[in-house]
Amino acid sequence: MIRRAARGGCPSPRGAQRIHGLAHWSTRRPCQCCLRRWLFAQMGVHAAFFLHISRAPDQANNSFAVASGVFVTGLIVFGSIMIMAHHNHKMMPMDELMKMQR
Repeated sequence: MIRRAARGGCPSPRGAQRIHGLAHWSTRRPCQCCLRRWLFAQMGVHAAFFLHISRAPDQANNSFAVASGVFVTGLIVFGSIMIMAHHNHKMMPMDELMKMQR
């Protein structure tokens, strides 16, 4: 097997070595960084060929609308995660709650 440092391969769970882009024979799962690359490539293909978003001057409004939508969606998701983390931090531990119910 080719080592990660020599080839730049993906880190794998349980110390198993992988060749970049291929799954280990016992897990039959593709590596996470390969899935992320495929995800971003697929999003680019959809944006270019299905949504017809390009860098042309007449497409500036469409690009701005997509960027605004991504920003608002990210803001909502990030804000929701922050609120849930805050509530989780402020919540009473379960053992104390069980003591109160007895």
